Amino acid sequence: MNTAKTKILAQPPPQSALPYFIISVAGKDVERVKHFPYLGNLLSVQCTSAKDVENRLRAAYAAFGRLISLIFLNKDLNDTTKLMVYHAVVVSTLLCGCETWTLYHRDLKKLEQFHERKLHQLLQIIWEDYITNNAVFERARTRSIEAIVIRHRLMWSGHVLRMDETRDVKSRIFFSIREIFSQYSARILDHVMMSHPAE
Repeated sequence: MNTAKTKILAQPPPQSALPYFIISVAGKDVERVKHFPYLGNLLSVQCTSAKDVENRLRAAYAAFGRLISLIFLNKDLNDTTKLMVYHAVVVSTLLCGCETWTLYHRDLKKLEQFHERKLHQLLQIIWEDYITNNAVFERARTRSIEAIVIRHRLMWSGHVLRMDETRDVKSRIFFSIREIFSQYSARILDHVMMSHPAE
């Protein structure tokens, strides 16, 4: 075990203080961090996706910047080609791992603003044109970020459903769903029994 590369990230329950503890390996204390990159995502002690969204936004800005003169402002390419590259490179970079994000309105707003601004820039639409975002989406033949995230989540859910029953991710998800459903059903049954006691 490489202690130099090993970090500790603890995620307490929401609105709970982070407990203090020290873990030592081979006589050396393992460093505790507030953020940790894992499989392309950025895990955080806050149990939210805010830092991960910020990280994906920086990566998407960089991806767009690398292609702006070569592709997006190239007058020899038509809009269809530019939009295909935009979705293949920029949007895929922006939404990498979005299937498991816990998105709040503020996070979604940042993603939507990036998407709208880059489409305006790509299609050379300025604010003086007074074109609505829906009209821009229609012209670009694309959807809002919210709609794209929902589609990704549905596709991921279908992928999980098709998994073998022995797969860990499927057993964990469906165990949680069954547990919640059984608890909810028990509460409804108790409520019905209390409302209509047997005579």
